[in-house]
Amino acid sequence: MRRPLLVRGPDQAFPQADLVTLLGALRALYVPLEIREDVPKKATKTSVLGFVGSSKIVQLAVALESGRHFDTLCAIPRFVARDIGGSDPERMAAPRVEDYVKKVFEGSRVTVNVVSDDATLCREFPLFSAVNRCAKGNYKELYCY
Repeated sequence: MRRPLLVRGPDQAFPQADLVTLLGALRALYVPLEIREDVPKKATKTSVLGFVGSSKIVQLAVALESGRHFDTLCAIPRFVARDIGGSDPERMAAPRVEDYVKKVFEGSRVTVNVVSDDATLCREFPLFSAVNRCAKGNYKELYCY
């Protein structure tokens, strides 16, 4: 199905139903990063998604999903979180997450600072350090490329 049309029946009981419906549909159209990179022909599931409803709701849903305005809304694009938390943990080991996040926020008003010093992590970010302790000294976990 390359051009689905989404129609939601009228219902005043749930004022945000249009937005929730659209976000659910956009979530279903997400294609994992690994697929987008390895099989470019399958990078998208549809060419167009039609929706019968308010254009303002459509604009809000698209902005939230794509992060088009993430530097002004302070919302990380939802697809970025899905890409980072994808199915292949080696694909998004720490150095690759760093590269990916820098690329996503490049040219925006968001500044990305990377803390990689173990002493600083232990002192200023003890919970991150606790999670990181299993990867310390493990070359494969630290530098999977």
